[in-house]
Amino acid sequence: MAVTDTLQIAVELWAASIPDIQFALIATIDGFPVACTGDIPSNDSIEYLAAVAASTFALCEQLNKDFKHGDVSEIRLAGENNQVFLYTARRNYILVVGTPSKVNEGLIHLEARRFIQQIPFTNTQTSRTAIDKRLAGILPTGRGITHISRNRANPYSYVLRKEVI
Repeated sequence: MAVTDTLQIAVELWAASIPDIQFALIATIDGFPVACTGDIPSNDSIEYLAAVAASTFALCEQLNKDFKHGDVSEIRLAGENNQVFLYTARRNYILVVGTPSKVNEGLIHLEARRFIQQIPFTNTQTSRTAIDKRLAGILPTGRGITHISRNRANPYSYVLRKEVI
């Protein structure tokens, strides 16, 4: 399984498991989209959003260096109805998360940081079992999701099971 396939599955599973995420995108710092899920604003393409996110991040990094504040780890852009969070993901990637304006920001930050630490950004060949275990570690705890399994009909899709009480 290619790295981009693994990242696509990872971002889909992660975004689906957190309430109020409208979209999530992983892009390179050069502005190329790697993985995306959710409802991207209708007038924008994934490529455009990735490029703008990378440009925004680069501009904020330069501003932070000018102010001698160190490296940028995250950016929040808030509007009347929606907001977008940008996170540094292993120096070469950016995680972009879109949410409604009234959302539990602490939860989004906590889960995004956890996701970035767990996401498989490697170029090495990895077995499906190892990828499955890594993807299972990405899912947030406390959301009722108790199991992740590969869809037998389509080996590149996964099934999330929720505990029914």
